[in-house]
Amino acid sequence: MKRWLSLLLAAVLAAMLILPAGAVGFSDVTDVPTLSAVESLRIMGVISGFPDGSFRPSGNLTRAQFCKMAVYAMGAQDELAAYRAITVFPDVANHWARDYVNLSAKGHKLLAGFPDGTFRPESTVTAGQAVTILLRMLGYEDAAIGGIWPQAYMEKAAAIKLTEGTGIANGLAALTRQQAAKLFVRLLQTQTASGSTYYTLSEETTLTALDGGSGTMTVSDGKKYPLRYTVDSTTLLGQRGKIVTDQKGNAVTFLPAAAASTTISDTAIVVAQNGSTAGFDILSGGKNYTLYKNGLPATAKDLRVNDTAIYRADTNAILVSDAHLSVRYEAASPSKQQPNILTALGGVQFTVLPSAITELSHRAIGSQITILLTADGQVAGVTDDSKVATGNTLGYVKDGVLSLCAGGTLIPLAGVNADLSAYEGCIVRINAYTAGKIVLTEATAGASGSFNPETATVGSRKLADNALIIDYGNRVAPGSLKETVSESSIAFTRTNWKDEVDLIVLHKGNAPLYGRIRMDDSSTRSFTFSNGATAFTSTSQNAFADGDFVKVQRYADGSIVTLLQKFADVSTSAWLSDRYITLDGQTYTISDDLRCYNQESGQWITPSQARTFYTSMNLYVEGTTVRCIEVGAK
Repeated sequence: MKRWLSLLLAAVLAAMLILPAGAVGFSDVTDVPTLSAVESLRIMGVISGFPDGSFRPSGNLTRAQFCKMAVYAMGAQDELAAYRAITVFPDVANHWARDYVNLSAKGHKLLAGFPDGTFRPESTVTAGQAVTILLRMLGYEDAAIGGIWPQAYMEKAAAIKLTEGTGIANGLAALTRQQAAKLFVRLLQTQTASGSTYYTLSEETTLTALDGGSGTMTVSDGKKYPLRYTVDSTTLLGQRGKIVTDQKGNAVTFLPAAAASTTISDTAIVVAQNGSTAGFDILSGGKNYTLYKNGLPATAKDLRVNDTAIYRADTNAILVSDAHLSVRYEAASPSKQQPNILTALGGVQFTVLPSAITELSHRAIGSQITILLTADGQVAGVTDDSKVATGNTLGYVKDGVLSLCAGGTLIPLAGVNADLSAYEGCIVRINAYTAGKIVLTEATAGASGSFNPETATVGSRKLADNALIIDYGNRVAPGSLKETVSESSIAFTRTNWKDEVDLIVLHKGNAPLYGRIRMDDSSTRSFTFSNGATAFTSTSQNAFADGDFVKVQRYADGSIVTLLQKFADVSTSAWLSDRYITLDGQTYTISDDLRCYNQESGQWITPSQARTFYTSMNLYVEGTTVRCIEVGAK
């Protein structure tokens, strides 16, 4: 029994390293390409972070862990059961990764053991071993590669650009988690031996929603793709990239341009006058490029003084940004005369591109300057002319991390010297007038009109395809919002250069909770709330009866409780699907977090259990959305 428990614990701990988790960022990943690559692979099921919210990019991987990643990259996890009862390597027979290793070795012939017949699952995987597995996944046969291992395999990987931009050079070196993430992203783009790609890649588009509840991925033209692997994510919303689909047309993942690109030049141009594209042809090498500004298609007339431009060779696109950040110049590295790194905001380090180095070297340490940021958060230019460029970049605080709102992309800032707790879930204006310190103020500016998610409009203005939407402190996809939000409930909006709303803060405070209450003391109106996931005690200005189903909005000095509308004894035949119920000719939408209470047992159960064991139920509705159901009522 002890041995069985040990094996089970090992399997659980290993799964925590690699299996998909919730839609979260990573506390120790701040550069946009790595963050985008990691999230793309998390959606795919290949990797995830650790329980403490970190990714540990410099950590190494074991051979067993990399093997499991390869299985998920292939989408072959459904084949695992067939390889559970066989033994390929004696030292893997009782290992948590047995099925993955057996499938990879015997089923797909991606790997072989050592001369002594072992696999050594807990040994650190080397770059050469990892590259060999991926080359075989791409259909390159050992006989065709030839040569001495691992050199010949590393040379082949470099020739087909499998290792481009990964930092991998020595086949005998240990593979880091960051390198592995970049390597799997390159796998999605690299040609197979037959001249295709491992999966199908769409034309470049903008990701607008990734909804695990409905099992769909939505892009800016409204097209929905069924997800192969059910997962939620908001990290990549608003980014441009490509949908990765399998042979059945299911979305395997979204490949953001930031993660896919290994060819963004370190050359940048600062626009000298409105409408000017001077120097853009030099960036593109004379090619007819596609122009984007803040992630949206643009033309020359959309360019303004002090916009910045960089070139992406892989998609032949010039990326323009109008992000300006006013900061106190705190330090330079390696020297003031050669400031490749600029320190500001109390410890944040920004990479300085060659286009800004000379100008920055003439600025005094301690002076107030405005840095002109590229689409990936690097410094392309510097100015102190407040008439031309003032700080306009907003920040978003989530889980103790301050990120820049650069178009529809969030750029995490590491090293901010400030207590961010008071601004959790808020959009903030960033000021840094004193060296070593940063001052945040919550951004507020009411909307002109209500927000209609169905028409994607705020009043008369269109919602930008890559808009950042914050609701109750959390980033959400437009598709997750079902009902119109009134003008009075909108805390902040920002319009972009196209006069479209590219950032909107809806309801403030804590998100409402739906569930059941028990009155503890009617004289003080104290009650206990529960819904199977959350339980707490609070007070309300209103008195309710034991067992009422309600909507609760919590505040520091109590709660606002609203009674949900009840429809009694509704037949299960009224369910049109898992998402809809029809009642008296009206169709009601099932909430993504529907709560189901069994009065007979006094327990919260799943919707499927409620529909399986009961023929009727009580519905508790807000508007046209079913928030709770009750079965077993007497």
